[in-house]
Amino acid sequence: MEKNRMNRSVSSAVLLTTGIVIGGFVVMGLKGNAGQSAPQNPPVQPPSQALQIETAFEQVADKIRPSVVYIKSRQAATTTQPRMFRNGGWQQNQDDDGSGVNPFDLFPGLPRGNGQFRIVPPQGGDGVPAFPRHAVASGSGVIVRGDGYILTNDHVVNGADRVTVQLQDGREFVGEVKRDFRSDLALIKIAANNLPAAQLADSDRAKVGQYAIAFGSPFGLSDTMTVGVVSALHREQQIGGGSDARLYSSLIQTDASINPGNSGGALVDIYGRVVGINVAIESPSGGNVGIGFAIPANTAKYVMDQLITRGSVTRGYLGLAPKTLTYVQKQSYGTKEGALVASVQDGTPAAKAGFEVQDVILRFDGKNVEDDAHFRD
Repeated sequence: MEKNRMNRSVSSAVLLTTGIVIGGFVVMGLKGNAGQSAPQNPPVQPPSQALQIETAFEQVADKIRPSVVYIKSRQAATTTQPRMFRNGGWQQNQDDDGSGVNPFDLFPGLPRGNGQFRIVPPQGGDGVPAFPRHAVASGSGVIVRGDGYILTNDHVVNGADRVTVQLQDGREFVGEVKRDFRSDLALIKIAANNLPAAQLADSDRAKVGQYAIAFGSPFGLSDTMTVGVVSALHREQQIGGGSDARLYSSLIQTDASINPGNSGGALVDIYGRVVGINVAIESPSGGNVGIGFAIPANTAKYVMDQLITRGSVTRGYLGLAPKTLTYVQKQSYGTKEGALVASVQDGTPAAKAGFEVQDVILRFDGKNVEDDAHFRD
């Protein structure tokens, strides 16, 4: 059966970092049942199957939460940071680690003039001086080795001059980063040992309909868990344009709620194994609408191993462009799977090997080729 693909540049796809907003907090009072003991007999006795599922989710949470981290990346900005008038005096706008950040630059839709502060332009007419500014973003990561290796998305740490990792127990470390732009994966090394490393699954065995549990820090809310299913496999997305464009050739789709800040977090199966690294959502509004994407764990494993051993990723190169066969093409070629050769570049290994346009690649290294994404992998 032909897989449903999205071979297009998607302007509504959102990479899942989030900015840190300073100065606005909402306090929610939790009252009513506080301090009251639980009743002896609950009003509802759920069926045993429901309790078993609940217990399974609790077990996954207990196992995975210590392995998921909160990441802050700081990047020096090219402009200057104005001061803010707050509490009767001028103050430099800062985030919680002391680096300046203008919340209206990161979230231009925020209301201004709410009575708490106002923004003064740099070198304004009233003589207020400007300050150097840093842009601060946050995301997630997952510990993959107990000796301090953490996997995240490249777009979480891209361009950062300082990356801070906060563990679930509250400890913070400044990390060293190794990046791979093409896969949108990065590896952070912190000076720590005996960390709770998560187990990576064989993502080739993932199935549509299986539970998918997302962990991360949406909107900076660290230690968050949401539940859904694997909605689809082998989704192809191109996000961004020009030199910033990335092609994600084979993503896992899920309806588990993921939002900005979930980038780099873990998508986990019911056995507590990481099947993917959360990376993006399809959204007309920027918020979750039930269509999220994760980079398969096998891709992450391949990139991670090379970043650890070599410091960079080396890939094979053929010089041809594969495409997925349509239903009509499968009938014409008499095959149920394979990758169609759409183009061959002159002077490349593919050209020298004799590949031609309209060839269909059925096997590679003795293994069946399902489609173009499988062939690329």
